[in-house]
Amino acid sequence: MRVKSPRDGYVRCETLMPVLAVSIEPIPEMPTRRALGLMTDDGVLTLGVTAESAQLIADFLAHAASDMRKAS
Repeated sequence: MRVKSPRDGYVRCETLMPVLAVSIEPIPEMPTRRALGLMTDDGVLTLGVTAESAQLIADFLAHAASDMRKAS
């Protein structure tokens, strides 16, 4: 994973929060991207994803889910 330097005036809070719901919505102004919404107790975290990044996230989650099932 690549770490980016923080931007001026931007606060990044790294906490472990459970994901309560997930949604993927189209972005009419950007037809080659989708909005990935992760609902947490603190509100929705929304990320813009391309087909490639969505596939990468799906692959990582599938691998993690398999590992978690094996561990339980």
